[in-house]
Amino acid sequence: MELIKPLRALIVIGHPGHELGCLHFAALNSCRFYCVSDGAGATGVSRHQLCHQALVDEGHDGYVNLESIISEPTLFSSILESDDTPWIELVSALRRHIDEFQPDILLCDGYEGYNPVHDLTAFCALNSSRQLPSVTIPLTKETVEQGKAHPDDLTVDADSKMAAAKRAYALKLQSRIPEIPQDDLSLTSYSTRSETFRHQKSPTLDLEAFEFAQTPFYEKHGDRRVAEGKYTERIGFRSHVKPLMRAILKKTGIEA
Repeated sequence: MELIKPLRALIVIGHPGHELGCLHFAALNSCRFYCVSDGAGATGVSRHQLCHQALVDEGHDGYVNLESIISEPTLFSSILESDDTPWIELVSALRRHIDEFQPDILLCDGYEGYNPVHDLTAFCALNSSRQLPSVTIPLTKETVEQGKAHPDDLTVDADSKMAAAKRAYALKLQSRIPEIPQDDLSLTSYSTRSETFRHQKSPTLDLEAFEFAQTPFYEKHGDRRVAEGKYTERIGFRSHVKPLMRAILKKTGIEA
């Protein structure tokens, strides 16, 4: 896919800071950012206000749902307890934004098996409107390199101004997001490299056959934490995430 004119884009991310993966794209297009969780994670300290303000400082409107962002413990509890309420509400909210904003394209987290919030965010976003062209925001450079090329993939190159803006943005969040490179050389590479977004279709039409090629990271991480006595239960894709996906399909009227 070639970016030949400015687009209206709805960008749906599971955690604050994921917008770093599409700042070059956002600099060239009219974007509405929707963030699902507060990003508190294991620290218990939310970062959505910080990231919202960083977006505003860059000339964007920030997170359109700032007042309704959900705490991360609430989301993880919903997954462990098979509570589909926040995810059903997410689909409804995204449909309202799509109807109001009329975007040309949807950008969202991808199915990566890294964090169940990412996977469920992608699932809800991609199923909010099947008609919208959709691409995913890779969390890492490795994800881009491992993905299969598709004619509807989208790549955005950065000029010096865009790269400088992304670097400055990353520096604001560096102390709160460990995935951001810490050394100067790596940060420069991170800020200047092209952004590649993979075409993504929802697995809804064949949900029962939807599996990851490798054991999801969050299952392996959860098993370690249970063994250490830190968790009482770990989240599994088949045991927790996929049942929520089925419930979302059923209760939001999405045809499977």
